[in-house]
Amino acid sequence: FDRDISGSISFLKFAPDEALELAQFKQWVASKFGSAAFALLNMDTDGGGQLNFVEFTNFCSKYGFPSHLKGSLEILYQVLIGHVGDSNGEAAIELSFIDAWDPPGFLFVSPDHHAKLRFKRGVVTKCRNNPLLAWWSVLDRDGFMCVNCENFLLACDELADLGVGEACWEKELLIAVYCSLDGRRCGWFSLKDWDRECYHLLADFTLWAKETFGSVAKLVESFGDAFGALGLEEFVKCTKQTGLALDALELIFEALVGDRKGSLENKKLSVDDVEFLERWDPLKEQRDGILWESVVNKRIDAQVRRNIADAQVQKVYGRLPGSSRRDPRHPSDGRQSMPAAADVIRRTPRTLHKVSRPTAVRLPPHFG
Repeated sequence: FDRDISGSISFLKFAPDEALELAQFKQWVASKFGSAAFALLNMDTDGGGQLNFVEFTNFCSKYGFPSHLKGSLEILYQVLIGHVGDSNGEAAIELSFIDAWDPPGFLFVSPDHHAKLRFKRGVVTKCRNNPLLAWWSVLDRDGFMCVNCENFLLACDELADLGVGEACWEKELLIAVYCSLDGRRCGWFSLKDWDRECYHLLADFTLWAKETFGSVAKLVESFGDAFGALGLEEFVKCTKQTGLALDALELIFEALVGDRKGSLENKKLSVDDVEFLERWDPLKEQRDGILWESVVNKRIDAQVRRNIADAQVQKVYGRLPGSSRRDPRHPSDGRQSMPAAADVIRRTPRTLHKVSRPTAVRLPPHFG
């Protein structure tokens, strides 16, 4: 369940379908009543603190519950009462946790691919035009080979302190950049999502080292000096059999030794520098990605599109379709009809950041 190796299991990781439906329920409740606590007051009309499934469905229908979620009402009801049981009997319903729960922001934001290109160019330029160095020195410092939304935003704070202007954007735009990187909506993005060519480069190197020496660490130990350290010249010599070009090997070496002071020729690669590659299995990562896409991704993508549509409708009209609750900031004489969310997406022009593509980074010739 802990796919992004964050050390915790979120509701979205444990039960992605139910989490997405609850996120939409929370959004609907907020648009109608302002909070789940106030919604409960409207549900529990007799003040007894008990509600059966029929009463729950009638309440949702009365206030325009989204039609595409009506098939999930029973699951939502069981989540809200805290157990699976007889839907005909009354049960105490609990909504306070919904107000406390903060669904991931990427469930409600459209990806901005142009902003991602500009962001990546700014970060890579700061890291000597080396995407791998940018990945390890800023984005994935723990070497987990994946970055979730929370850690991405923390990395943006650090980049902003380092003077990367693109990392100073508003939070919503940075989340849009994250959504462009996490195209599968799985809650994290990998090196492959960050830079596909560098991913294949590192995967080829790692798989070769493990097949030839048993591990990347043993490669360093076999050709290192008395202290077990390996310089650039020795690294290039002992990895010629990979078939990778000189520029590619230098790119890997520079990224592995990190942003230490001194010229590249004087830096040394140690066993500690490659320890995280022992945990990385590119083939397993690929299999997991295929499994996620085949089992969950299509459902999540459809739900996220609806979330985004509803969010855009609410931003433009101050309420969701079917709502009788007016936002005083959006007065209406009653003649303006509420369009479907999908229509708003089609009608509302998308704001694009007109920027040139990022400058070319140093990549080995065989990737062309």
